[in-house]
Amino acid sequence: MFETPLGNKTQFTDSMPLHVAAPEGLAPPQLVGVDETTLRVIWTAPEKPNGEITAYNIYLDDVKIETGLKYAGTYTLQDLVPFQIYMVQVT
Repeated sequence: MFETPLGNKTQFTDSMPLHVAAPEGLAPPQLVGVDETTLRVIWTAPEKPNGEITAYNIYLDDVKIETGLKYAGTYTLQDLVPFQIYMVQVT
């Protein structure tokens, strides 16, 4: 249990948010074309995670895709438009 002062009051809570720095040493994801409408995204864990990684997410053109994965791995993007340029990020 943590004690947090709030003005002249004290709040007790079971957990407190931590301000953790972003992971360091995260290599760019690898993108592998499976077919003309499918792309496999492959990534590795950061060298310094700077805390527990609770989930990896993929952003496809700034749209968040929750992978449900807590560990480095792969994710398949399907139903893409052939010859379209996409921006892919793993966070």
